[in-house]
Amino acid sequence: MPDTAGHTVKLSDYKGKYLLVDLWASWCTPCRADNPHLVAAYKAYHQKGFEILSVSLDTRTREKAWRKAITHDHLESWAHVADLDHEINSVVTLYGVSGIPQNFLIGPDGKIIARSLRDGELEKQLSKIFNN
Repeated sequence: MPDTAGHTVKLSDYKGKYLLVDLWASWCTPCRADNPHLVAAYKAYHQKGFEILSVSLDTRTREKAWRKAITHDHLESWAHVADLDHEINSVVTLYGVSGIPQNFLIGPDGKIIARSLRDGELEKQLSKIFNN
């Protein structure tokens, strides 16, 4: 899927890392409320091998709002992708997502090890992983 600069980003780009695939949208209030937790987790664990890939469910008509939300919520440190030209995002179909916010923590081996980590649960999970 293309990122904010139009470059294609693939899950395989993150092989060997712990990766949170975070599905959200600029119009999703609970998604936006959880963004400070993502920022905190990224700051605490990025140097240890943790990455975030944010997947927006915004469409072309909401592209400006999506880009503004990335800046407003201080999410610029990691990649953001969107399937803006489609009403149904391909990641939603692939992972069987029925609503957002939703996320998947993927281990270095590419297997999903946790999902729906919200309200500080991500930090707790990463603390266990990285033995803090």
